[in-house]
Amino acid sequence: MPGIDAGYVLRDHIFTGAIGKGGEIGHTSINFAGLRCYCGNIGCLDAYANLESINIKIQQMMKTYPARSYLPANNSSYSWKDVVDAAESSDFFAISALDEFCGYISHALKNVIHLLGIDHIIVGYESSQSESVIIKALSEKLNKNENGFGTNHISIEKSIFGNEASLIGGVALITNQLFSGNWIFNSLEINPNTEAKPTK
Repeated sequence: MPGIDAGYVLRDHIFTGAIGKGGEIGHTSINFAGLRCYCGNIGCLDAYANLESINIKIQQMMKTYPARSYLPANNSSYSWKDVVDAAESSDFFAISALDEFCGYISHALKNVIHLLGIDHIIVGYESSQSESVIIKALSEKLNKNENGFGTNHISIEKSIFGNEASLIGGVALITNQLFSGNWIFNSLEINPNTEAKPTK
């Protein structure tokens, strides 16, 4: 099941953590009494902020509200692109579903912001617009007066890599480790100039 990936750049360096997976927010809990995630944890962000939940929300609203929709007709399962494109055309159902989605994301991001003092967030996703409803919704939710971040404004922008941001970031990280001689693989540190040894 696809999840929500994240990566942190702290003091101009990518934070990877002890096992190379630093930055995971998809399996941080946003509801300790909530749904059980496929990973076994309770209330994970991934269990709430996903395309299946967006589709369920849209179908429920369509049964209740007789509003016009830009979503493809006779389709019970919309793609991410379908939903984002419809929202950017001011579709009521798509905007409402994405607003709920961004609400879940913002809860996890607030925890990260408080823990690490981050004030700049880059979001990667498929969209033809440079600043779509996702960016606007997240910015609004993270910059309310009662957000507790003091006077710091949380800057949100869309990645130029779109939905390929995670893939490109992963390749860049591996390439950097390989050419710097700090390659980490399967709990082993492999340096071309030394024998392989367990990581500390």
